[in-house]
Amino acid sequence: RIAQNKWRRISELESGNVQRMVANFKRIKGVVDDEGLQRYRAVRVEGLHELFRAGEDLREVLPRAVEANTDELKRLLEYEGSDLDTALGSFSLDCLQKSVEIANTGLLDISDDHAHETSLLADCHYRLAQFCYDGLEKQPLGETLSHERHLITSLLASMQFGSKPARQLFPVLLQLPNLQDGTLHRCFIDASSLVPEWMFLRWIPQLLSYVDFFQESFLESVLLRLAASYPMALYYPAKFAHGECTKRFPERTMGSFACRLMRVLEFPRLDRFVQELSQVVVP
Repeated sequence: RIAQNKWRRISELESGNVQRMVANFKRIKGVVDDEGLQRYRAVRVEGLHELFRAGEDLREVLPRAVEANTDELKRLLEYEGSDLDTALGSFSLDCLQKSVEIANTGLLDISDDHAHETSLLADCHYRLAQFCYDGLEKQPLGETLSHERHLITSLLASMQFGSKPARQLFPVLLQLPNLQDGTLHRCFIDASSLVPEWMFLRWIPQLLSYVDFFQESFLESVLLRLAASYPMALYYPAKFAHGECTKRFPERTMGSFACRLMRVLEFPRLDRFVQELSQVVVP
């Protein structure tokens, strides 16, 4: 039934007929609410994702269909206001959050025996993160905190369960206004603590670019874990960034985080080798 409704959804999106799209939205919602599906996690998750896509299709079409009758849609959404876009956006977020909850039900570990379940959960978290990321530009300035929080927790959770697309999207987190001003520091620290260190290896230059070596950093835990697990990957970029800071501000004192990081990356022989090599060429 989900596959049939997916085919209908695609066909009706091309036609742009709002009434038929709403009818299909209703059909998909009926399938998702069917009690007979309660024990089939993957099917329920796919149904919620299809319902999410149907809602997003309506968000795309409704602004161009100003004369369309939306009473049935409002009834399905249990919404009485006039801003249907906001209502559909909240409904989409709810669908994705429910899919995460369902995918997470009964998952006790992330061993190889549960590879399918962890892949499903990673995908659910990533879809939620992508939705929040796409929605940031639609949010009024100064009202993005909720979306940013969901983006951080969902993207890092997806990385925790091995998502490659989530790993690719990671650098956008570092640019979030509420993370840069400190509001979401604790949220990032807690969520990133569960992500395997190797997931951050590709983004070492980006991580270091957001570090102020003269004060504490919300990236301290990630960088110290990287330094402990992959010291050679972090050694030169961290030493270089640290050296540039001391050159630019020789009068300032390094913070305790910088001192801890440099101690972990202390390799006298390698330091001597790099120092001698730098006399001839940039290492």
